Amino acid sequence: SAAVVVDLLETSLRPGWSGALTARPSPAARLGEPVDFQLSATGPDGRAVSVGRARAVLSVTVPHARTTRLVPRGTVLAEEDVASVTADPGRVQLRPLPAARDLVGASTRRDLGDGEVVTFQAAPPPPDVRAGAPVQAVVTYGTVRVTAELVAVDSGMAGALVRVVNRDSRRELRARVTGPQMVEVIHGEN
Repeated sequence: SAAVVVDLLETSLRPGWSGALTARPSPAARLGEPVDFQLSATGPDGRAVSVGRARAVLSVTVPHARTTRLVPRGTVLAEEDVASVTADPGRVQLRPLPAARDLVGASTRRDLGDGEVVTFQAAPPPPDVRAGAPVQAVVTYGTVRVTAELVAVDSGMAGALVRVVNRDSRRELRARVTGPQMVEVIHGEN
């Protein structure tokens, strides 16, 4: 679990607003330095209305992964290359940080120093489905469920739409990635 400390530096609210506010950080926000927030509230029509801004410094203690040694660019990470820690990750972008187990098999995009916080940008996880690799495909028609081995035309993570092809018929289908080497064929779309 995460622990968050917010040191509020300044706020600016439109007069007349009270009640619950939603604070949305700037897309470029980084921990450990001032972060700009857009403040919004629910207007009379039920829609979000911008009511001001705030600036704060966020400090967090959160589970994340750090390298256990110097890791050169292009390295496919193994279990011994990363360790899970719960600590302040320092000045990193305000984005989800991977756990060590999420990084095994990821390839580093740049050199990583010993003890460095590993982000998804520095070591994106491998896709659940790789182009050219066989996938287990599921097709459901009412109460009938059919599984078959197809070949992925595209690479993708869980939730992505990819093309798959039947080796024998060469028929191309669209499918949604459901997990490692697994897809669900989408009906009525080719």
